[in-house]
Amino acid sequence: MIARRTLLFGTLVAAGCASMRDPAPGMFRAGDGLSVQLDRVWSDFTPSGARKLRLLSQNGPALDRLYLAGGLTHGEGMTNRPKDRAAFDATAGGEVLASFVAANVDALGFTPPTLSSVRPAPFGAVTGQRLDIATSTGDGLAFTGTALVARKESRVSVILFLAAHEHYFAAGLPAVEAIMASAALA
Repeated sequence: MIARRTLLFGTLVAAGCASMRDPAPGMFRAGDGLSVQLDRVWSDFTPSGARKLRLLSQNGPALDRLYLAGGLTHGEGMTNRPKDRAAFDATAGGEVLASFVAANVDALGFTPPTLSSVRPAPFGAVTGQRLDIATSTGDGLAFTGTALVARKESRVSVILFLAAHEHYFAAGLPAVEAIMASAALA
């Protein structure tokens, strides 16, 4: 009888963890003007109060994170209170987009990242930057990442994927590549 109660309790707890707002496959909008196509259900871990940012995950944010930030304006970043370089500077040139992403990875609680392979890449109808990232959590878990960032007029949008280096980055990358390829900016 105890095993049956434990099983029932575990099932109820697991059901309670599922969010009613987890995005289903199809068109998904984030922030102001960013839309992507999702090919599967993602779990939504967006912090309360986030207006232009969505945090999605397949295996939980301790293992993989997909940040979608759309239409950030001057002074905004991917956190609620951006500081210094983590705030978008609409007066700066396009060459600062990679450093903006790096500053936001740091502001999101990771160690200061190492960026590599910064290159031009399509982001919807505009040309943005694609970059690869190496970082770690505060307790030392190695994370690998990739980002797509673009400026359209006076706003910036970011698709940032960070995942545990062992297994989770490689496992999640094909879905993220498809999401990046589907990105559109309004």
